[in-house]
Amino acid sequence: IDDRLLDIYFSDERFVPHFHLPLQSGCDSTLQRMRRKYNTHRFREAVSAIRKRCADAAITTDVIVGFPGETRAEFDESLAFAREMRFAKMHVFPYSIREGTPAATASDHVHSQEKKDRAHSFAVLDDDMAEAFRGQYIGRVEGVLIEERRLAPSGRLTGLTDRFVRIEVDGPSEWMGQIVDLRITRDDGGILVGQPLEGSPSGPILLNT
Repeated sequence: IDDRLLDIYFSDERFVPHFHLPLQSGCDSTLQRMRRKYNTHRFREAVSAIRKRCADAAITTDVIVGFPGETRAEFDESLAFAREMRFAKMHVFPYSIREGTPAATASDHVHSQEKKDRAHSFAVLDDDMAEAFRGQYIGRVEGVLIEERRLAPSGRLTGLTDRFVRIEVDGPSEWMGQIVDLRITRDDGGILVGQPLEGSPSGPILLNT
């Protein structure tokens, strides 16, 4: 990610402000053992460059916990770095052995229960950051690509914004496959709920009819 790429990205409306940047670990020592070709400084620079162009861009990531040799201090460092990055969503995985890799034969594997505990700590952080990211949408108008109708419990239509935030709305099945302008009104247990804009005689504004 550099200025040239971002110049292209943000000059074309076909690209949406959602970036998935696999972190894997927020500790440089662990990244070295993983043989990654970047460090936290480079990752921080990339995130900063994106947010200078679009302050509320959705940045999501992958994280591995319990990689062989990861000490508690290194884990804490990784968790703190993830908190600093304010991700919209993290996919968290406890390390699992891949046969034929150097890590598989390491002598300092992390105990399975410790890996579960570390994954849980990241999951709690993920919930907190995702809630904060969703919260900035309440009161805003967003175009939502309506995909399908939920069954239980809500029965509402559901779709995604351009930042990969899921929204639900009460509406007719004819909206499916359309991008509909909705005002986001509340967070209902981790899912944002929207309503069609007032003043439209036929309900919502359909952006791609």
